[in-house]
Amino acid sequence: RLEHRTAQGRLLRDWPLDGGRAQRLLVRANGELWMGMQEGLYRLAGPAAAAVERVTLAGGAALHGGIYALLEEPGGALWVGGQQGRFREQGGALAAVAQAPDEALGSPIVMGLLRARDGTLWVDTPASGLHRLRGWDGQGRARFERVGERHGQEGVFGGNLHEDAQGRIWSQLAVYDPRADRLDSFGAAEGADFGSFWFFASTELPGGGLLFGGSRGLLRVQPEAYRPTAQPVPLVISALRVNGQPYHPQGLQQGLRLPAGTRTLGVEFAGLDYADPGRLRYQYRLQGLDNEWTSADASARSPSFGPLWPGRYVLQMRAAAQP
Repeated sequence: RLEHRTAQGRLLRDWPLDGGRAQRLLVRANGELWMGMQEGLYRLAGPAAAAVERVTLAGGAALHGGIYALLEEPGGALWVGGQQGRFREQGGALAAVAQAPDEALGSPIVMGLLRARDGTLWVDTPASGLHRLRGWDGQGRARFERVGERHGQEGVFGGNLHEDAQGRIWSQLAVYDPRADRLDSFGAAEGADFGSFWFFASTELPGGGLLFGGSRGLLRVQPEAYRPTAQPVPLVISALRVNGQPYHPQGLQQGLRLPAGTRTLGVEFAGLDYADPGRLRYQYRLQGLDNEWTSADASARSPSFGPLWPGRYVLQMRAAAQP
């Protein structure tokens, strides 16, 4: 049920609800209350309204699935994000937002929306993480930049999006600095030990602090005290294999010259992050054989490359901490 109470808790009125649990509530500038439910989007015209109405798309089609994000623009336009994608309401009509084919969201599911003070619209999805709306193409389709994917983020950025006084974008899992183009993750090693995080459970405190809910309590973030680590995670090669057999060169400072007849090269490497090595995620590629980056977690950092032909190759590796 939806309840309307006084500040002292006295019940004024209530309404029955469909759609399961309410996940997002938004009071619009015109006094309407919009509710994103586990199933569908609902609207209450005001405290005197006789009933809660289910919102449909332009043309009367039903909007199914969970609604995870509601955002009203200063001009009154409403953005809606959920299981079926991203929608915009203007002039009383709710319609899906068309996307440019080559600059679309990494996932059709929208978990979070944030309008920053500089006007940038940020979107979070379960794949490719944080996105930034770059604008619109000539056909009125939205163009998105996959910020999280560019920084090696594969999953959700966190869903609960907030902006601090320096313009950085926060969730309970990560922080992105648009000016430095830097994305950092944090977890138990940094003190964010509050159990499994909850979507739809966050708020901003007076003074700029942030609160995020989890299964073991609240995580309090003080953005003004945050300082990112200056250096990337250092990497070392711990073992080599040539044609499947252990190989022990004299040194690697001047590169590695493989013996004639080599068809495959196996490399075992590790990131020297002693605070929480299990959360490291790796990317690697052997230029000259494959120019695409391959991702791996801490249990899959022993790739093998081949078949190799005579030539020059460059092995590149990088590591980043993920929650």
